[in-house]
Amino acid sequence: MSVLKADDVVKWYGDLEVLRGVTFEVEPGQVKVIIGPSGSGKSTLLRMLATLETPDRGTVTLEGRAPGPGEVGMVFQRFNLFQNMTALDNVMCGLVEVRRLKKDEAKDQALAFLTRVGLAEHAAKYPDELSGGQQQRVAIARALVMKPKAMLFDEPTSALDIELVREVRDVMERLAREGMTMVVVSHDFRFANDVASSVLMMDEGRIVEEAPPDEFFSAPKEERTKRFLALVE
Repeated sequence: MSVLKADDVVKWYGDLEVLRGVTFEVEPGQVKVIIGPSGSGKSTLLRMLATLETPDRGTVTLEGRAPGPGEVGMVFQRFNLFQNMTALDNVMCGLVEVRRLKKDEAKDQALAFLTRVGLAEHAAKYPDELSGGQQQRVAIARALVMKPKAMLFDEPTSALDIELVREVRDVMERLAREGMTMVVVSHDFRFANDVASSVLMMDEGRIVEEAPPDEFFSAPKEERTKRFLALVE
């Protein structure tokens, strides 16, 4: 059974049809990377999978049922940390507010996940005291601490200076090696080539093509994919 599945999902924003009958699924332990031009529906598909948006038609399921709170982790391009809370408090807030853990237990778990992303020594710092790469790693820890069944990443390194990309990519690569089911919207073709189980091309609200990375990048079948890759490269 697939971990996450979107079945014939349609989404309208006013008069604009952003997703046009998208069917997508990810199996346990797979890493799927989605590429495509701006406005193609990539981020909207992620938001559907994370249940942050509701389809106008079609369904999104987690292991064959409706996802519950925290079961699908989401990491955004712009970190979305609470600026008035420390790194530790940002990571533990979901455990307290959603899981209803006692603060001492939540603190211990949050610190363990900050350690996992290499930020234990920065637990007491506020977001504006951290680099962009560190803030993104806090955001990853905040999602992971909920022990999700799948992790979604929406352009997780695009807001970072080039020297900070590596530290976030390292965390994501380690998660992939550990078997985390992941869906990543990214233009980081190196990550896609090295880590992805398959790469998908989206355009105008549809999935145009999907293939293993070696096949996708070296011998794409669809003309739209070929044009996009030529333009980006």
